[in-house]
Amino acid sequence: MLNTGFDASGERIVGVVEDVAEARLTDPPGPARYMLYEQVPGAILPATTFVLRAQGDVDVPALIAAARSTLARDAPRLAVSRVSTLQMVFDEAVGPAGQVVTLVSLLAVLALVLGAIGVYGMISHFVTRRTREYGIRIALGLPPAQVVTHVLGRGLRLVALGVVAGIAAALASTRLLASLLHDVSATDLPALAGAVTALLLAGSLAAVIPARRASRTDPAVVLREQ
Repeated sequence: MLNTGFDASGERIVGVVEDVAEARLTDPPGPARYMLYEQVPGAILPATTFVLRAQGDVDVPALIAAARSTLARDAPRLAVSRVSTLQMVFDEAVGPAGQVVTLVSLLAVLALVLGAIGVYGMISHFVTRRTREYGIRIALGLPPAQVVTHVLGRGLRLVALGVVAGIAAALASTRLLASLLHDVSATDLPALAGAVTALLLAGSLAAVIPARRASRTDPAVVLREQ
């Protein structure tokens, strides 16, 4: 907020303050105005607030009890209606948002696990159907490392298709995602890069077991089964 001189009510401006974030946690900073209660006609102080500052590891209940005793001795006409810590204020401010973040995180982990299981199942089925082919190729001199590379490439292609579809869905739902994010845009590149990296790692790990099984195919067993 930028004001100079006198405002519309004729009150003198003695300083300029920046916008203050004092509403909800997800609300942006807004203009703020500070005035003395004595200078506001009809204003009544609703309450008196005392802030206690402690350093180091302090027993909070004991500190509150000491403060109550001091107030009862020095200001017996003051009644303590509420006592809260900054941690309690913080928890109250981030409570709903924190619960949403926790739920979304759990769903994301669940989706990642289910995706990895799906990739593992698809690659395992693929390897089972081509066991005979891999056995013959290994018998003809194909290195097992190339078998692993081939199977892993198949799995990473599946993950890449899922990544492309996921990014497209995220970009298409930017308005909905933006309402659930704070200080992070729906097209935040580091967040998208982290998600893609996590998916690629999960897909690679899910395809490693079938790939190693395919590379260990025994050509003699395959030929006997013919």
